[in-house]
Amino acid sequence: MPFQQTIQFNNLHCHPQPNYLIFASRLSQFPEAWLIPIGPLLLRGLLRLIQYLNGNLPVGESTLSSIPSFSTTVRRLTLYFSVLLARGVILYSFFNFIEHLIVATPSSDEPCWYQSFLKNFQTPCTGKQFDFSDHVVLYFAQLVPVALSETLYCLQVPFWKKENKVMPAVLIGGLGYLYFITFLGAYKTTAYFHTPAEIFTGFAVSLLVQIPLCLLQCSPKWRRVRSYFYGQPSAGYNTILIQAR
Repeated sequence: MPFQQTIQFNNLHCHPQPNYLIFASRLSQFPEAWLIPIGPLLLRGLLRLIQYLNGNLPVGESTLSSIPSFSTTVRRLTLYFSVLLARGVILYSFFNFIEHLIVATPSSDEPCWYQSFLKNFQTPCTGKQFDFSDHVVLYFAQLVPVALSETLYCLQVPFWKKENKVMPAVLIGGLGYLYFITFLGAYKTTAYFHTPAEIFTGFAVSLLVQIPLCLLQCSPKWRRVRSYFYGQPSAGYNTILIQAR
């Protein structure tokens, strides 16, 4: 590793993420990594619950179970948690296991310049062999696609009154901020911890989540599945799908 990049690596650890960037240093931590992506859905469910407790539900929706959008919200919550579990169990643990079977672990007597930066529980010179970027998979298979999918649905099927301009601004601003800190974290892990091949492999793995979510929400196919998780599409949405054919 070049000496200049070694200095950059040291400076990176001496200067952590600024405190004013909320969640920037917690994207890979629990529970933030699980709660941030489903933030728009939790906001929708919370508003419905408040309406229910205050007795402000529309006519014909006397209970939570009678609210059409509430049942689909629960289904989407199940879908998103399935994505989170798949990312953690399959795309992380299982793929890492396969990777370790294919790529030999370096010998413990082989020195590496970054050994002093590793944690005690890590094997000597861990990461010296090929190691696809787990953080890239986390960012682009969990954080961004789930939050984007639910935000798009909220803008298509609003849960606020038409005259309310604050809620859509909060959703769009929150998604923009999530993209900013996510790409900031992606830059950090790609610039200092992984090779281009490892980064590309991590992003390719994330497509196993990105593409199905995109097809589920934006493709004219999979109508029954989309209806199950997102309810009956609006007339405007049907028009968009027809034009996309």
